[in-house]
Amino acid sequence: MPVPPAIEFVGSVFADSGFGEASRLYVAALIAAGVPVTIAAYRRGEFDDEIEGKYKVFGALVGRKDITPLIRVVHQTPAFSSDTAAKLTDDFKGPVVQLTTWETDRLPPVCVKSCNTFDAVWVATKWNASVFAASGVTKPIKAFPHPHGSAKYDVPKGYDEDQDAKYTFYWIGAWSERKNPLGALRAYFHAFCGWKTSDPLTPYPNVRLVMKTGQTAGVEGDIAAQMRIMWPDETTRPPEDISALKAAFPEVVLINDGTWGREQVDALHLHSNCLVALSRSEGWNLPLYEAALWGNQTIYSDFGGHEWMPECRTAHPVACVSVPCQADPSSQLYNGTQLWAEPDLGNAAAIMRKLAADRPLKKDVRAKFGAYTFEAVGRAMADELARMVAA
Repeated sequence: MPVPPAIEFVGSVFADSGFGEASRLYVAALIAAGVPVTIAAYRRGEFDDEIEGKYKVFGALVGRKDITPLIRVVHQTPAFSSDTAAKLTDDFKGPVVQLTTWETDRLPPVCVKSCNTFDAVWVATKWNASVFAASGVTKPIKAFPHPHGSAKYDVPKGYDEDQDAKYTFYWIGAWSERKNPLGALRAYFHAFCGWKTSDPLTPYPNVRLVMKTGQTAGVEGDIAAQMRIMWPDETTRPPEDISALKAAFPEVVLINDGTWGREQVDALHLHSNCLVALSRSEGWNLPLYEAALWGNQTIYSDFGGHEWMPECRTAHPVACVSVPCQADPSSQLYNGTQLWAEPDLGNAAAIMRKLAADRPLKKDVRAKFGAYTFEAVGRAMADELARMVAA
């Protein structure tokens, strides 16, 4: 077995974000495989206020002087400018790898140019690898899935899954066109509004949808607007009073109190039943991955980087059609030359109704993803690092 070289990992290891969590998972996998790691920031001083925070366990790895890294791994979106990419490669003597992901069916040319500045490109899925290659990335491309520590997802002893009478669907993400929160909301309303023809204004009982986002501006207004659009009684007009409006719809719990830490996200997974992830496109989808590891049911768009979901016994893929991307404030890089998904919301609603009626339990259905453990992914990355140094 080749001895892995020391590396410098450049990434947002201390950030409360999807990319921050992915950085921490990859670093943990590399360490599990025996790779000596030092952590660096993109910009000088970036970690100064965070290094003693909630992820301070990684603090000892910042700026290590006891190792000499032979390879630099840069974990970030592919949206680097060419100048930034050049700086990250020019000031390091050894190979520099970009570890990244992308969501739609093709990379914008600016991202292709940036990727080709690096010596190699690592992505999370085989689907992403094919997208990068087809888009014009000519550097060697390897796929290494997001790793996990399986013991973390054990349901605590004494936890009673039936303690809450309400079946809880949940959604996690940025309030953006790509993440499609309004699609999840419309599917939920379609599933559980007007279920009694004799009383269309009485919603289905014992269900709720929890929506967790970091955004605040306009979110409550968007939810109210969807209620007015989907008002279930054609003989009346939707009321102006928001309380009266909400009374005709199944419960929606909006949590938009800023960015959550790891413990809060884990608690939401633990105390919920089914993640609804009707994104228009994903390179991987970390909340969906975590939900499967917790043993939750998962309703997700059958498009993009979800190739690992068929291993999961709680997977409910939703049929999609490919449509041109549209403008999304979350990224100026999405445009009409790319494709993403339009999920079938009727299909999603039918799955929701069945799950709410059957109420399957988490017991014995947790996804294992044995090929994606810290040890397995870390070993594959370590072998590739050793190969690169030997080449």
